[in-house]
Amino acid sequence: MATYYVGKGGNDASDGTTWAKRKLTLNGAEDNPVAAGDTVYVGPGTYRETLTCDVSGSSGSPITYIGDYDGSHTDGTGGVVRITGSDNDQSATRNNCVWGAKSYRSFTNLVFDTNNNGQYAVYTGGTNQTFSKCLFLDNNGAGLYLPKAGSVISDCMFFGNTGIYWNNGGDDMGLTVQNSIFICRNYGLKVVTQTGGITVKNCLFLDHSTANTAAIVTNLTTAGQPVAVNN
Repeated sequence: MATYYVGKGGNDASDGTTWAKRKLTLNGAEDNPVAAGDTVYVGPGTYRETLTCDVSGSSGSPITYIGDYDGSHTDGTGGVVRITGSDNDQSATRNNCVWGAKSYRSFTNLVFDTNNNGQYAVYTGGTNQTFSKCLFLDNNGAGLYLPKAGSVISDCMFFGNTGIYWNNGGDDMGLTVQNSIFICRNYGLKVVTQTGGITVKNCLFLDHSTANTAAIVTNLTTAGQPVAVNN
């Protein structure tokens, strides 16, 4: 179980094992390669790239990326850690901020800002993923696409078209969305086609458009698969 560091002024040719030897990019850390139980601290700044998840963690030993907003593990100053999925801020060039159907991955204190037509801020598809204290900014796609069984989304905020989108996710997912805020033009949560076993609790749903929208829309084609909503 190793700890790696990423930050401005770094070099992907370095080993990333200390802040002084930090990597420059997220993919530089990922390509070390990271392994189950590893933690990557990301210093403040904008990272104009798509983090491609190459490997899975394991039960009890996820691979964790933490935005070091208070600077306690990186530069001593801190600030926003923003991932854009592009090499600039033009919406026409944006891609996913994070991509890869890998499991046992964890993301904390990160801003995912793709703002692109039809893209997803995070395109996942992996099981047992955790997103906590993250901000998802997306224009016409979805903030988070297809988290699978055992995943937990907690203390996050979603802006844009759709917050979280599931399609053919599977039965009995055991997936939890909690303590989060959805300010979306279309749907807060969109659940379609054979996806069940989702619990939503202690969330706030707000609409910021004049279109016909819904906090949660479901189209479950498997009998007996609940989407439970509490508080």
